[in-house]
Amino acid sequence: MATNTLVPTFQGFLANKTQTLVNARDLHHFLGSKKDFSSWMKSRINEYKFKEEQDYFRLTQKVEANNATMIEYHISLDMAKELSMVERTERGRQARQYFIAMEQKAITSHNNLAELNSRLKDGIFSNNLRYRQMYRYLQKELTILKSPVACRSQHVKCVLCTVKCVIWNYCQAKKFLY
Repeated sequence: MATNTLVPTFQGFLANKTQTLVNARDLHHFLGSKKDFSSWMKSRINEYKFKEEQDYFRLTQKVEANNATMIEYHISLDMAKELSMVERTERGRQARQYFIAMEQKAITSHNNLAELNSRLKDGIFSNNLRYRQMYRYLQKELTILKSPVACRSQHVKCVLCTVKCVIWNYCQAKKFLY
């Protein structure tokens, strides 16, 4: 099913983590339930044993027109899927499939980010290792060439020292520790 927006979602903090949430009033409207929202929500919470601060949280708003209090529920995707499933209507099935597709998209995005992060770490480690190996190799070669027998020319000695300094400065600038 295409993931066009059937029910608006947003990022919020629930159950000690950031996750995708749904406004229960929007879901209720989409599902086309005949019950009024507050009765529908309270009965679903009781019947299916949803837990506050784990599956949903409530926001209270004062309505000045009639001095009443309106309660909004922000619910997790899992709760939204379950509420959609228990409606047993075509709209409920559509909403459930939509939330499942959104969850799969989020999982795929997370997996792609994790893979990219891993590849980036591997690349950085690999480059760091290559630079360290290059530095050690040149350091070893310079040590050999600095011996009195191998390094008779003052010019060669000066060039090799310059190369060593350039590599050392580069490694220090990149914060490679040796």
